[in-house]
Amino acid sequence: MRRQHTAAKNCPILQRIQKFSITCILLATISTYLLFVIPKCHELTKLDQDSLSGPLASFTSVDQGQKNRENYDVALLKLRCFTSPGCFPSVKCHHGQPQKIKRIKKSEEQSFCSDDLRVEVQGGGKCLVYSFGVFDSLEWEENIADMFGCEVHSFDPTVNLPPNPVPGVTFHRLGLQGVDTDMSATHSERYSPVDQSRLLPLEDIKIKLGHHNRSIDVLNLDCEGCEWGVIHQLACKGSETHMIKQIITEFHFQKNLGMHNEKHVMIAAEAVSCLEKN
Repeated sequence: MRRQHTAAKNCPILQRIQKFSITCILLATISTYLLFVIPKCHELTKLDQDSLSGPLASFTSVDQGQKNRENYDVALLKLRCFTSPGCFPSVKCHHGQPQKIKRIKKSEEQSFCSDDLRVEVQGGGKCLVYSFGVFDSLEWEENIADMFGCEVHSFDPTVNLPPNPVPGVTFHRLGLQGVDTDMSATHSERYSPVDQSRLLPLEDIKIKLGHHNRSIDVLNLDCEGCEWGVIHQLACKGSETHMIKQIITEFHFQKNLGMHNEKHVMIAAEAVSCLEKN
């Protein structure tokens, strides 16, 4: 899908957060590209980094009470840590170091464990790659198919591309549906409307494509806000987690891209906590 950049103005929290583009490897070779814009801004006066180790409240019970306000502030601290180098734990690749595949737009280059993928192929395996939110750019997907010989499937519910738009890549007019994520509201006037009938959970898409017994070697998410619900479903509920080897995600923090209200901020923080545990 198309990308949108929102400037953070007059927000005390964001003024203390590292500026926009931060790329890091998270846990089991999860690569992230972060754009941080919180929908509401609250001063953190009673909490410190020690609060990050405490449990988060259930994201289903956020209200105006003092206890829930403090839990919401802890959630903001969790997301702040998520964007801070050295704060969120990271794990090295099994083979080699994280690398980027060159792209025309350097800002869209993302690190992932390419040597892990190469070892998989050299071992005689056929790598499987899913890439969500491609819009009209399939440069990365074509390079993956060409360099590693992977079976690459691209997805986007907002465009209608040919079944095989570039060599080695199959296109599906489908999108991802995550937990408690209303993707019909997760776009702005700059984005095409999302047809809800084309949004499916990852497990359903795998079944639809006949991949229910196969592992996904690389799951690439640029789905304009759906990533939090999807990551929460994968990391917190254990759904399909063991069937995914690497995740490359562009996380969005805009109000109109997955952060509609405090409930969605809590979902995002819960997802981050689950990533730490895994």
